[in-house]
Amino acid sequence: MVHPDTIRHQVAVFGQVTNGHTRKPIASAVVRINARNRASSAETRSNGEGIYWFLDLPAGPYEVDAWLPASGSQLGRHSAEFTVQRDQQGNISRTEVNIVLVPSCVQGKVVSAGNRLPIATAEMTVIGSGERIFTDESGEFCLAGIEAGNRRVEAHAPGFKSEVKAVTIPTPGSSETLDFTLKRRRAEQ
Repeated sequence: MVHPDTIRHQVAVFGQVTNGHTRKPIASAVVRINARNRASSAETRSNGEGIYWFLDLPAGPYEVDAWLPASGSQLGRHSAEFTVQRDQQGNISRTEVNIVLVPSCVQGKVVSAGNRLPIATAEMTVIGSGERIFTDESGEFCLAGIEAGNRRVEAHAPGFKSEVKAVTIPTPGSSETLDFTLKRRRAEQ
């Protein structure tokens, strides 16, 4: 048993917070740790490389919960459980808990109405927010980091009539599928 006056400053749990879409580190994410068998918690923020850590935790089960307050409802929260273990000398067995925050996303495919072929480089825009992306060569897209709520998405491609569809992103970090079938514009005479 470690005497309470002994300060060892041992890392008990550490990890990296990353964006589930870009795979890049997230700085300033709030990481809260809760002891599962007692009413105690602590909080920290990830550094510029997305790294966080907690020191000198008593042995037992814990839960970490992470989120990025500055993202509004664009990123979901993530929780993970783990157990801190100590050996007979009181040394902590470090635990790595990496956390992935998943962005809210509208994904789908854009095809031509006539031949059902994919439409590459169709511009996908979230109306009113300025967020946009272009479809890939397969006609697929993923608008990531969209605020949760009711949204309208427009598909626009040269030579085709634009189409607008409504979608509801129910919670931060959720993903919705929205497919578009664009009709060719008739040549003006």
